Amino acid sequence: MNEITRSDYYREVRSLAATILADVREESPGATEDERHEALQERLWETVDGHEWVVYTYKAQQVVAHSDNDGYSAENFGAESIVDESGRIKWEAIAFGALFADVSDVLWALDWKPEDDPSGDEEATR
Repeated sequence: MNEITRSDYYREVRSLAATILADVREESPGATEDERHEALQERLWETVDGHEWVVYTYKAQQVVAHSDNDGYSAENFGAESIVDESGRIKWEAIAFGALFADVSDVLWALDWKPEDDPSGDEEATR
């Protein structure tokens, strides 16, 4: 089995964010900011939920090892979301939250552009 390095992990995080943003912009060119935000959030959830690094336990454990957001699931969905009824750790649930948060951080940074500011004042938006 291939090990996921920290570099691989964050390269994939950036790639997923860029792909999600490009897809939503292409599919919804006339969307309002709220509609685009909702579409990005939905696409983000679907993408992360189906990602092989979340689905497979071995890879999920590596996601958790590399992510700076490894506590996201417990903090946002409750501690019961990361442990099954027998007390076993649900690595996939922890990895989902971690990858979701990491991609989300990059996605929102990519989505904002100074030229999108209606005031046109780039300095005011920094």
